[in-house]
Amino acid sequence: MSYYSPCGVVLGLRARTAETGLNLYDVRRKCDRSKDADGPLCYKQLGWIETWMNDAKNKAALGANPSRTFESCNMETNQAFMYQGDGMHNSALLLPELIDDGVRLLVYAGNAGGCLGTLQSLHG
Repeated sequence: MSYYSPCGVVLGLRARTAETGLNLYDVRRKCDRSKDADGPLCYKQLGWIETWMNDAKNKAALGANPSRTFESCNMETNQAFMYQGDGMHNSALLLPELIDDGVRLLVYAGNAGGCLGTLQSLHG
């Protein structure tokens, strides 16, 4: 018996895109995933953010637990969301209620990455 998983298809496509040397989040750009270049997520700036967020003085100013380590992308957390099916939920349906309640949102999306539907969902 075969099993079809939409998540498996998406992950397979992402893996194949990574093999091409393209940036998964902006397919117009190349990505050198080595640590000294763009890094595993194709943005060396994420390393700068991790360094800043893990500085003891900054943790104290933010009220963060000093024993916790900030990671730009924690795969254990990512997998927990995936295994709960969160990647297959249409969370755009939740946005109007949040906006109506006065919650300010920053939508991180573009027109050349792996989630092109994000922008379209905001425009109805």
